[in-house]
Amino acid sequence: MKIFKHLVTSAIFAVCLTSCAGGPSTTTGENTVEAICVISGEDATGGPTADFMGQTVNFCCKRCKARWDKMDDSGRKQAVADLNK
Repeated sequence: MKIFKHLVTSAIFAVCLTSCAGGPSTTTGENTVEAICVISGEDATGGPTADFMGQTVNFCCKRCKARWDKMDDSGRKQAVADLNK
């Protein structure tokens, strides 16, 4: 069931990316794009955020944000790249 959930989340995220050139996460006018956690891939709407390389990165919870804070820049770049696949 978790695999199915991740596949569905990934598919939704891919659709969001194609419709939002700015990446995962934001509200612009009347168009709301679902925020996706860079660590878990879960819905991150209303969760903590961080700025990384000029981009806002979203997290579903404080635990994922803490994991991000412990990563070095190469790990962060990889997490963002994995999310954008």
